[in-house]
Amino acid sequence: MIERFEHPWFLLLLLLVLLLIIFRKPKYFIRHSYLPAIMGAKKIALVSFLMWTGWLLIILATVDYAIGYKDSYQKLITHNYVLINDGSGSMVANGELNGVGKNLTTLLNANDNFLKTLESIERSDGNRDSVGMLVFSSDPFILSYFVEDYDFIRQKMFQLDWRIPPLNQGTEVNKAIWAGINLILKKNMDLGGSSFSDEELINLELGFRGESRIFSIQKFKFLVERFSLIRQQIKGSSMIIFTDGSFSIDGGEASMSVIKLLLFCKEMDIRVYFISVEPIDSVLINYVKLTGGEVTIVESFNRERISNAYKKIANQQAGEREIVDRHQKKSYSDLFAGMGLALLTIYVVLKNTVSRSLTEV
Repeated sequence: MIERFEHPWFLLLLLLVLLLIIFRKPKYFIRHSYLPAIMGAKKIALVSFLMWTGWLLIILATVDYAIGYKDSYQKLITHNYVLINDGSGSMVANGELNGVGKNLTTLLNANDNFLKTLESIERSDGNRDSVGMLVFSSDPFILSYFVEDYDFIRQKMFQLDWRIPPLNQGTEVNKAIWAGINLILKKNMDLGGSSFSDEELINLELGFRGESRIFSIQKFKFLVERFSLIRQQIKGSSMIIFTDGSFSIDGGEASMSVIKLLLFCKEMDIRVYFISVEPIDSVLINYVKLTGGEVTIVESFNRERISNAYKKIANQQAGEREIVDRHQKKSYSDLFAGMGLALLTIYVVLKNTVSRSLTEV
């Protein structure tokens, strides 16, 4: 516990005590000429009290006596956004460079404006929100894992050839949502958080299949055991899904249910947003709202409305805070050490003092 005595005055007090202990011979005694004498048993009792109390305080200082308490504070939430873009055949212009026609140009510009909005948001903690991106058609394709370098995202999305498989085909939104969930869980694992094994992920995926719209986390023991921890670790995660086509919200024997995936997102506190050119089933809208997200319907690829929908999401979540409980300990070692050394100093001074009355001067 030597590092506890970091204040210079502690060292001075300790040095004074050592010097007074060394100079215990009568010729070094201090003589008080103007104080009445403290005689007999009273002086012995006082000196003993100072000595034992001083050493007791020194012992308490060396064991680093501390009292625990809980300190709550507000912390800015760092968000993890997954941009999920529809790359189905109706979105792709096969006669254009990389298949990017009017529809994809509108979508990519909206994504770019979303990134610009994030760049314009000033955070007092100096952190940046993370963004990942995937595109989908009949199957999803991860374009970028989570990064804070938004220029990297831009480079990836503007260089992509949308005409090649697995793009430029159907609209499998359920697979895209599952890929987004995996992206979020993978980031948590890469940061040292709790994760799932491949076998557990397969079992979870099978649980999303079937025609039933009921999903319960209690059916998955491995999920229940780590539910609270993982939920806290992925806090602030959102998926923003853009689509221009209709799709099935129910599952089957070989397909996952969008409803069940949304219920899982609700339990894990993952917000899901839909921006769609086509009308969306009112049932789906209700389940999306359960996640904390919302559905925006934009007709005829209105460039301004699509961009505003993305910017609205970024601005809504900017400045969000969470209350964090931090358990701390307050150490009293410095206080006990200072008091102990002070009492020992007074003890040595009195021990080495010969008191005389005025008649003895």
